[in-house]
Amino acid sequence: MTGISSATMAKLNTNEYVSLEVIDKICAALDCQPGDLLEHIPEHK
Repeated sequence: MTGISSATMAKLNTNEYVSLEVIDKICAALDCQPGDLLEHIPEHK
């Protein structure tokens, strides 16, 4: 068990807030780095 809920996965799919603690759990489960999961897209002002 990874401790990652289906609600968290839904948030990731819809670009909603996910805590760093959850991102840490995902990285541990997948043996990856946060940069492998995330991309920064700047807001246009």
